[in-house]
Amino acid sequence: MLHHLGTFNMNDRADRRGLLLCVLLSTLGLAGGLAAAPKNQDAENRATLPDPLHDITSNILSLEKSGLFEVMEVRIGPNRFNQKEAVIWTLRAKRSLTWRHIEIFLQRYRGAYFYQLGTKGNTRRFFKLLLYHPQITTDASGDAFLPKGGSLEVWVNLNRQERERLVRENVNKLILKPLINR
Repeated sequence: MLHHLGTFNMNDRADRRGLLLCVLLSTLGLAGGLAAAPKNQDAENRATLPDPLHDITSNILSLEKSGLFEVMEVRIGPNRFNQKEAVIWTLRAKRSLTWRHIEIFLQRYRGAYFYQLGTKGNTRRFFKLLLYHPQITTDASGDAFLPKGGSLEVWVNLNRQERERLVRENVNKLILKPLINR
């Protein structure tokens, strides 16, 4: 078998099998590593909501400008807190952050305003809250922190009827910003 490259002989059947096995294991290891990697969608996909809301773009990537988080993915499904249907973003910390710091930061994006942008101006069609697990608020009073590379989810609850309404009203923009008088 292959002990080191200095004794490799291509004419030796055992060495050829060993080489094939090494290449096969390397390839499988590489493919396994790719499959295990987090879903890091490109920027355009992360800023666009999933089907059936694919016509709606958001400013979610604004969260990355602070240098605190990277937006890893966006999906529609049940949130992990109360299992309500939602648009969910997974955020990964670019550095260690206290939960208090995270809570204060997320307040800047608490309002989820859905607009229909058109040639005659912008019309606000719908409002929701950007939500996160209440444990963030609870842990904000202590010394707990999210380590660098740790992740959390933020979401906007949208049931099937609300998603259908957004499509029906041709909503095409979601702006996350501080709460304003509605």
